[in-house]
Amino acid sequence: MSITTTYAVSEKTQEVVNVYENYVAGGFALYPVALSRVKGAKGWDVDGKEYIDFLSMYSVINTGHGHPNILKAVMEAMEEGAVVNVPFHSLFYGKLAKRLHELFGYDKFVALTSRGEAADAAVKNARKWGYIVENIPHGQCHILIAAAGYHGITISTASLASKKSSLFGLFVPNVGSTAPSRKTVSFGNVDDIREAFE
Repeated sequence: MSITTTYAVSEKTQEVVNVYENYVAGGFALYPVALSRVKGAKGWDVDGKEYIDFLSMYSVINTGHGHPNILKAVMEAMEEGAVVNVPFHSLFYGKLAKRLHELFGYDKFVALTSRGEAADAAVKNARKWGYIVENIPHGQCHILIAAAGYHGITISTASLASKKSSLFGLFVPNVGSTAPSRKTVSFGNVDDIREAFE
């Protein structure tokens, strides 16, 4: 037995969808829902229909929508200059780096603004470690990750993807879920990792 559900898209929602289709460059397959207001874990569409947002999957939405403590902290940070342009020193950034050093013993710290930047920095650091510490010959370092992960939508993070579209090549070389031995490593599968290094 199969269940078929039809979803009627309102005229107001269709107007928003049309603007997206005409002016927004690709990306994710979106639901036919146009949120006009959000608060906490809830959202309301242009027709006033209420939704509970269970996604909390990407970007800063993991914090919910408009939490008063987060809004207060953001406003204070903006007023105090917690985030300033690159050529200036922030009173807070150095304190954060020092605190993380004290907690974890890291030599240095850098804050990144996106998952893509973080994944890119991880690949760069792993490569640098391979070349400098392990003396891997230049161009021979391979960064191996688990398959079916999502790291962002930049060209370097797309290089980490298990499925790569030929429309986006050239990819960053020697990164991804397939080892030089041609073994693909599945997430959480220790045997795959062992086989990849044999």
